[in-house]
Amino acid sequence: MLSVVMVVQSFDAEIAKDIVRVARAVSSQLRDCEIILVDETSSDSVAGALRDHIDRSEIGNIQMFRLISQVGFEAAAWAGIENSLGDYVAVLNINPEIAQTIPDMLQKISEKYELVFIQNVAPVDQSVFEAALARLFRRTYKVLTGLDLTREGAQSRLMSRRLVNFLLQHPQPVFRYRTLPALAGCSKCTIVYNGHRRPTGESRFVHRARRAWSLLLNSSTAPMRLASGLAVSGAILNLIYSGYVLGVSMYKADVAPGWVTLSLQQSGMFFLFSIGLFIIAEYFIHVLRQRGAGPPYFIVGESNSSLQQVKHRLNIEMASD
Repeated sequence: MLSVVMVVQSFDAEIAKDIVRVARAVSSQLRDCEIILVDETSSDSVAGALRDHIDRSEIGNIQMFRLISQVGFEAAAWAGIENSLGDYVAVLNINPEIAQTIPDMLQKISEKYELVFIQNVAPVDQSVFEAALARLFRRTYKVLTGLDLTREGAQSRLMSRRLVNFLLQHPQPVFRYRTLPALAGCSKCTIVYNGHRRPTGESRFVHRARRAWSLLLNSSTAPMRLASGLAVSGAILNLIYSGYVLGVSMYKADVAPGWVTLSLQQSGMFFLFSIGLFIIAEYFIHVLRQRGAGPPYFIVGESNSSLQQVKHRLNIEMASD
């Protein structure tokens, strides 16, 4: 059974057609399937229009969940994933061309992939400055995490139920879902297509910057580790400066009155301040790791040799009808 989750962030006639197109593409390929729509608009008129459209479409196995407030694409998608029943769950962006990827997704399911990214390779409408910032962020993220967001940063993705169950064992599964590209050990691949990009309702630059910052904070402790390193560096520099002040006071006679006392007081104060920042940063790193901590292990696959002699020694009898 396949569950398809789509997040509705706005609604018009074109979006309605795209939803029907995806539902028909899935139902034509599979008998057991469900379509889950997550309404994130927080609008009574949109919710009513969406319900009326579902009733008129005469397509079965469609569920709609309405969120109380806007929480972002990943959190809304996770709300649909948690309420899905399928052996595989596909989270899809709503656009006219996404339905074309359904046969490819079914092929990847037959090949037993645990995670499939569905990447839209259509060019992004952005300025030269925004494109430069995007390239800089992708390179920085790859250095910090070892992941290429160009291939593994797609919002649309297909996951097995085994992988969903793994995410559910985390105390905050939605945060782990956002950093799903960093998950090693599971078989994953990428499907590419060329699809229309719809506006998100806010400034595209603001939307991308917010998503990039959220992804970086949820997948890496590098920003906090940088703050911790700067705090330690500040403490060391203040110690060196204190030594310099003491050396000047010991080997130089014409020192301005009060300079040594004031300098030692300031360096000591900033040394303690830097140590305090270092302790706070390390504490936050520990909290972040505990928040994202999941099970100590998770089996993603199992295989056996063709000859299993141990089974003959088990105390099991096969009952015949």
